[in-house]
Amino acid sequence: MMFFLSIFMATGPPFAGWTPLLRCAAVNGNLNIARVLIHNGANVNNMDRDGKTVLMNAALNGFEPLVKFLVSKGASVATKSEHGKTALDFAKSFDHERVIQFLHEQMEDYKKAQNEKKLKDARKERKESLDKMSLSSNQGVGQLSVPDAVSSMKSIEQLAQKRSSPTPEGLKI
Repeated sequence: MMFFLSIFMATGPPFAGWTPLLRCAAVNGNLNIARVLIHNGANVNNMDRDGKTVLMNAALNGFEPLVKFLVSKGASVATKSEHGKTALDFAKSFDHERVIQFLHEQMEDYKKAQNEKKLKDARKERKESLDKMSLSSNQGVGQLSVPDAVSSMKSIEQLAQKRSSPTPEGLKI
């Protein structure tokens, strides 16, 4: 059976875009079969021809243990079908309350993580932007050593004295 399963999983489904795991989620929700399939490489985020994922099918059918297992194995709660529906939306369509509650909590955790990531990325981008501004404003202006700074100050003082004298040197009135 494992040989058949491996070939079937490698070559793809012969009908309706369903893999064995999609069929399990849509037909009977058998957790033991799902464990074996996933252990042997089944993709928990596979989609059928209608764009529904394994998780969406399990949620639609109210298979709570399978829904929880799929999420624990990395099934995305945020993926949307071709019609813009999530697994949570599918669970709501048939009032599967416990699945709805679980997926709602998972979706809130997902949104929180996404917001934290956006905030972290924005902070990183701001820091990089400030670093670039700092570098560009200092470009061409190196730090002066003490002797260079003293020499520059003397030059500035000499220039100021020349400007303050009533008659510049070499100028005849």
